[in-house]
Amino acid sequence: MKKSKLIVDVTLISVFSAILIAQTFALSMLPNIQLTFLFLFICVKHFGVKKTGLIFIIYLLVINSILGGFNLIYFPFQLIAYLAVILMVKFFIMQTNNNIILAFLSIIMAIFYCLVFAIPSVLILEIDFLVYLVSDLIFMMFLALSSFLSVLLFYPVSEKNLGKLLLRLNRNDENLLSTDGGDE
Repeated sequence: MKKSKLIVDVTLISVFSAILIAQTFALSMLPNIQLTFLFLFICVKHFGVKKTGLIFIIYLLVINSILGGFNLIYFPFQLIAYLAVILMVKFFIMQTNNNIILAFLSIIMAIFYCLVFAIPSVLILEIDFLVYLVSDLIFMMFLALSSFLSVLLFYPVSEKNLGKLLLRLNRNDENLLSTDGGDE
């Protein structure tokens, strides 16, 4: 029983990491337009902090390896920002499941995430904070808006459907992935 639970957990972490990576590539032509915060909210709700943290660590390692050339100046701050957001979301999701409140919370989380990047820019690269803020403002607004809209519009249905899927997995429904009615 414990072995099958581990297999399900590893599979879910792998699949959700892949989905997160795929949405990043699918939306990469649009600057800071993404479904990442929606995905983060849903994962925290259903998988908890540890599994969501692992999903996002895998995501960041792959994305930075492929897209960013693994920038060691920004990667640690990006990782810290996502992990901090995961912890904050866990606290707020325990308080409410209202998608309107969570959508406004996603704006705050997106701005926080963007502002964490100011730390290496200002301290390591010695860019003036106001210059950084002004240059990043448009991207910050796009990220906040896309996070707000994705959580507002898609959180209820996504959360509900994932909940149903996970409930079926927890019941050890052997026909879940079978298309032929369970004949093997």
